[in-house]
Amino acid sequence: MNNKQERAATNERLYCCRLQLDWYAQQIDSGLLAPRIVEMACGEGLKSQLITAYRSYLTELCATYNWPTTDAKSAIYLNDKVSDSAELGELLVLETKHSWLSKLLDESDRSLISEASSPASGGDIQLFQAPSQQSVLSIDKLRNSYLSLKNLIDTHRSHSEEW
Repeated sequence: MNNKQERAATNERLYCCRLQLDWYAQQIDSGLLAPRIVEMACGEGLKSQLITAYRSYLTELCATYNWPTTDAKSAIYLNDKVSDSAELGELLVLETKHSWLSKLLDESDRSLISEASSPASGGDIQLFQAPSQQSVLSIDKLRNSYLSLKNLIDTHRSHSEEW
């Protein structure tokens, strides 16, 4: 695929993230389900969509610089295989430092039920109560990740167009 096709694929992924984020907000605002259930149902899917959009952007970046696109899962992985660029350098910092991107990509955060969680009582279905801290799947954290990813991509694209 060429750069225009990769850019279109990334844009589609970002659009899907936006749709899922809007649906997540609607579910929370409706109040029909417990916030924890909405977080599990919507947050996991949105996090997955955001990771997919990020990986699509990495593939777009590979097409921009004519790098091999095989298995562009992370900037750390790409760094060992391609030449350096300003965009890749920024992504490396974001992936390795305690940032919104490193938290988004951290697979250990995918688990919603921690060892500290305890079963909630009542009903036929056993639910688990969340720890008191805000989950990485909360709408606020995922909205921040979406906006940060979109801004990062837009900034990188505008810089590459200036050249």
